[in-house]
Amino acid sequence: MGFKSNILQMSAIRKYMRPFISDSAPDQRTMPVSGRADSPHSPGVRRRAQSLETAINRRPRLVMFALAIFFLLAAYTLACVRPFWFDEFITIYIAKQGSLRAIWNLLSNGADPNPPLSHLLVLASIRFLGSSEPAIRTPFIFASLIGILCLFEFLRKYVGATYAAAGVCFYITTHAFDYAFEARSYALLLCFSMLSLIAWRWSIESRHPTAALLLMTASLGLSISSNYYGVLALFPIAAGELTYFFGSGRRSIRWQVWLSLAIASASLFLYLPLINASVARFAPFAWNKPTLDFLPFTYTFMLDSVGWLAAMAVYGALLVFLYEWTQMGRHIHGVLPRHEFAVVAMLLAYPFLGYSIAVLRSGMISARFVIPFVFGVSIAVAVSGYRLFRRNPVTSMLFLLCCVGWCVVRVGIAVSDYHEQRSVLRRMIDQLPNSGTLAVPDSLLVLPLHYYSPPQVASRIVFPMDILQIRNYKREDSSEQNLIAASQIYPVPLVPLQELLWKSPDFYIVAPPENWLLRVMNDYKRPAEELPKQVNNHSLRRFFSLSFGDCLIYREH
Repeated sequence: MGFKSNILQMSAIRKYMRPFISDSAPDQRTMPVSGRADSPHSPGVRRRAQSLETAINRRPRLVMFALAIFFLLAAYTLACVRPFWFDEFITIYIAKQGSLRAIWNLLSNGADPNPPLSHLLVLASIRFLGSSEPAIRTPFIFASLIGILCLFEFLRKYVGATYAAAGVCFYITTHAFDYAFEARSYALLLCFSMLSLIAWRWSIESRHPTAALLLMTASLGLSISSNYYGVLALFPIAAGELTYFFGSGRRSIRWQVWLSLAIASASLFLYLPLINASVARFAPFAWNKPTLDFLPFTYTFMLDSVGWLAAMAVYGALLVFLYEWTQMGRHIHGVLPRHEFAVVAMLLAYPFLGYSIAVLRSGMISARFVIPFVFGVSIAVAVSGYRLFRRNPVTSMLFLLCCVGWCVVRVGIAVSDYHEQRSVLRRMIDQLPNSGTLAVPDSLLVLPLHYYSPPQVASRIVFPMDILQIRNYKREDSSEQNLIAASQIYPVPLVPLQELLWKSPDFYIVAPPENWLLRVMNDYKRPAEELPKQVNNHSLRRFFSLSFGDCLIYREH
């Protein structure tokens, strides 16, 4: 009965979509006499669209090259415009210690809840390329480039270059792209998670399965060395391998694959001291404790730049993708083979897997820790578009055009936003007082403000510290713990609050109105006076914010 119901549903969907997905023009004999005939230009439009789609599909390497050039131009433009933010400064100052041993010692004290690979890449960038924003971010940009090329290759085999390009462009429209060029571990997660999937496919299909498995093992190990949540990259491969074993009728298990997964996962034991130090330092008052709202937030946050109408289309594509997976072997032939559907489904489940690990062990989770799930969404969008529109070249080209246009607009908006953020930061620095101590209790703001200020201003910046008061008013102390764990490597002095209040006769506070220090001073009956004529600082709160709020300047005397 259920099978018959599904058949009727699919028949209704096909009848509704027939004008969009039919292989030929509607039969004129079935049209009513009063109906309007097709435009005489329709066959010509269809032929031109067919020629264009054929040309794209016949030149996948050229399409891949064009995507790579566009990505590099977009990423480097954003890398030049966007100022460093707090998390990147943590990586940079740890990397400047100059050796793996020094970096390891800092991480073992909980200076950063990440493995050392991203710090080593920043160290190499500083030595060979310099300390500018694009120079330091270069390894991460090229890591992201490898990730999107792997995404294109994963899709191209089954949906052609047209829909593979659409999938890559869709990825660039998501918030995952905003992490693709920052000097942190997330670009590496994107790179190695997708590279490991391509290597696993090659282990099945290529003539050199051993080399493919070595590449897969190295990719998985590097994923874990980038971010501890890189261990999630093991799950899609395990799910795909199990599906491949049971679905292909093989009589023998591919033990080499499971051995590779075991070797890669063993790297976690190497990092156990660092993991334990990070959990002990950050978990008790972490800002990102695992709560159930993490799951809906993650699935919407990484896609919220698409707007509500586009978001409905994306979630509809996910439903089409999952429906097709459930119906494989019944009455439709899947676009992807079943074992690769299992891989993508597990990618889509990253937030659930990450949440489980956070509850069981780490006590910390955020959307960027599970960022590779966006690759799963991009694959689902491309496959669903191919399923719905592939029979009509006009709709195929419109689908690609929408993704490309959407992608270009998204990059343009990001460039404008980050340029405005940099301009606001510069204007705020210009309005700082010419003398006196500058107390910056906003942990997100203090390092960027010091870095981008002229020396005569930077030398007067201090960070007041009272961890009990911070916990009392903020309810978390994650960024403060970053500073405390390695205070000797940062150029900003950490001054005890009591010393600042009682030994500094006259100082200024640069902070949002609801900052913990202002609230403490109100409790002490020493309210600070807000200075007039201040610039609009709303842009400091944009994505990758440089401040916890609209930053203002106060005077205490």
